[in-house]
Amino acid sequence: MTRAEEYLIFFLERYRYHKGLSGKDAIELFQSKGISEYILSHYDALHVQSEQSVIEEIDELLEENILSNTP
Repeated sequence: MTRAEEYLIFFLERYRYHKGLSGKDAIELFQSKGISEYILSHYDALHVQSEQSVIEEIDELLEENILSNTP
Protein backbone atom coordinates (compact mmCIF):
# COMPACT_ATOMS: atom_id res chain seq x y z
CA MET A 1 0.00 0.00 0.00
CA THR A 2 1.36 3.42 -0.95
CA ARG A 3 1.51 6.40 1.39
CA ALA A 4 -1.15 8.10 -0.72
CA GLU A 5 -3.47 5.10 -0.25
CA GLU A 6 -2.78 5.08 3.49
CA TYR A 7 -3.58 8.81 3.61
CA LEU A 8 -6.82 8.23 1.70
CA ILE A 9 -7.93 5.65 4.27
CA PHE A 10 -6.85 7.88 7.16
CA PHE A 11 -8.64 10.87 5.72
CA LEU A 12 -11.77 8.93 4.88
CA GLU A 13 -12.01 8.06 8.57
CA ARG A 14 -11.30 11.62 9.70
CA TYR A 15 -13.84 13.09 7.27
CA ARG A 16 -16.57 10.66 8.27
CA TYR A 17 -15.89 11.39 11.94
CA HIS A 18 -16.15 15.17 11.42
CA LYS A 19 -19.32 14.85 9.33
CA GLY A 20 -21.01 12.12 11.37
CA LEU A 21 -21.17 9.72 8.42
CA SER A 22 -21.19 5.95 8.51
CA GLY A 23 -18.21 4.22 6.95
CA LYS A 24 -20.37 3.02 4.07
CA ASP A 25 -21.76 6.50 3.40
CA ALA A 26 -18.29 8.05 3.48
CA ILE A 27 -16.89 5.47 1.06
CA GLU A 28 -19.83 5.93 -1.31
CA LEU A 29 -19.44 9.71 -1.18
CA PHE A 30 -15.70 9.62 -1.80
CA GLN A 31 -16.07 7.18 -4.69
CA SER A 32 -19.13 8.66 -6.39
CA LYS A 33 -17.93 12.25 -6.22
CA GLY A 34 -14.31 11.63 -7.18
CA ILE A 35 -12.87 12.55 -3.78
CA SER A 36 -10.83 9.34 -3.56
CA GLU A 37 -9.16 10.04 -6.89
CA TYR A 38 -8.63 13.67 -5.93
CA ILE A 39 -6.89 12.75 -2.68
CA LEU A 40 -4.70 10.16 -4.39
CA SER A 41 -3.68 12.49 -7.20
CA HIS A 42 -3.08 15.49 -4.89
CA TYR A 43 -1.49 13.62 -2.00
CA ASP A 44 1.75 15.61 -2.13
CA ALA A 45 -0.08 18.89 -1.57
CA LEU A 46 -2.79 17.63 0.80
CA HIS A 47 -0.78 15.66 3.34
CA VAL A 48 1.08 18.78 4.51
CA GLN A 49 -2.13 20.73 5.15
CA SER A 50 -4.11 20.75 8.36
CA GLU A 51 -6.98 18.33 8.74
CA GLN A 52 -9.49 21.18 8.90
CA SER A 53 -8.07 22.74 5.74
CA VAL A 54 -8.46 19.49 3.78
CA ILE A 55 -12.02 19.02 5.10
CA GLU A 56 -12.90 22.53 3.96
CA GLU A 57 -11.33 21.89 0.55
CA ILE A 58 -13.34 18.69 0.10
CA ASP A 59 -16.53 20.46 1.17
CA GLU A 60 -15.88 23.21 -1.39
CA LEU A 61 -15.25 20.65 -4.14
CA LEU A 62 -18.48 18.86 -3.24
CA GLU A 63 -20.47 22.10 -3.19
CA GLU A 64 -19.13 23.10 -6.59
CA ASN A 65 -19.51 19.52 -7.89
CA ILE A 66 -16.42 19.97 -10.04
CA LEU A 67 -14.91 16.51 -9.60
CA SER A 68 -17.67 14.48 -11.21
CA ASN A 69 -20.91 14.94 -13.04
CA THR A 70 -22.83 12.93 -10.47
CA PRO A 71 -25.56 15.06 -8.82
